[in-house]
Amino acid sequence: MKKIIFTGLVAFSFLVVSCNSTKKDSENLETNTTTEAPISDGHNAENSLDIAGVYKGVLPCADCEGIQTTIELNEDNTYKLTSLYQTDKKGNNEFVENGKWSIAVNTLTLENAVKNGEPHMKYFVGENTLTQLDLDGNKIEGALAEHYILRK
Repeated sequence: MKKIIFTGLVAFSFLVVSCNSTKKDSENLETNTTTEAPISDGHNAENSLDIAGVYKGVLPCADCEGIQTTIELNEDNTYKLTSLYQTDKKGNNEFVENGKWSIAVNTLTLENAVKNGEPHMKYFVGENTLTQLDLDGNKIEGALAEHYILRK
């Protein structure tokens, strides 16, 4: 009888130790996966997306119904920006600008779109989209945010 109890206690001890060890391994695994920095694979808009193409949309306008905007991005890093102000006012409501574009990480800059000596036309590059950024290079937020997206 003592042999059976002793064998039972030994088996129970192994069971407790093995479960405890598995729990610690699981905790270590969780700790390691949550504390490790994400691995960057080097992909960004500059090297992963086909940026060249024609992007269109109607941007918000303070004193008109909207600005029908077309940006043609060429493979040679040149662009043509056409802005048509949707208004009843007489006169030239269409403006065309040509220049060069560049990209850094996920931000596309129209180099010749200059205001006060600084490029001011910046866009966040997404999959088949350009999202206009504010003057500080941040995404525009609020009720009109979705209206700042140009689609390819």
